[in-house]
Amino acid sequence: MPIFAVTAPHLTPDQHYELEALLMEAPETDAFFTEEGALGTEVTCGMGALPIVVDIVYRWAASHERGDSLVHFNCPGGVTAGVADHTPPEVVAFLATCGEDPAELRGLTKRLADDGMHEGR
Repeated sequence: MPIFAVTAPHLTPDQHYELEALLMEAPETDAFFTEEGALGTEVTCGMGALPIVVDIVYRWAASHERGDSLVHFNCPGGVTAGVADHTPPEVVAFLATCGEDPAELRGLTKRLADDGMHEGR
């Protein structure tokens, strides 16, 4: 199950909560926005949900000022992919290779590590 974070530190917490709510509508997906550290939304999802999740993030990013240029996908270990730099299929392939250790998500609350893996809601 891919584990990653979506970061956009230039956006407000309310805008991040909006992303969290949108992601929670995707199948096999758990999302949690954290205001601690880097402003980001931690995400776990099934492999089959990745294209849907990526589409949601791209649409969300496009609806906010500078979203396309400042929204990034972050895998555990610090590897990132920017919305502006990659196509949705490239990001899906990138996220499919993300590690499965949420404790490696840098700058976030590590809630997923503390609470354990979550089944999609």
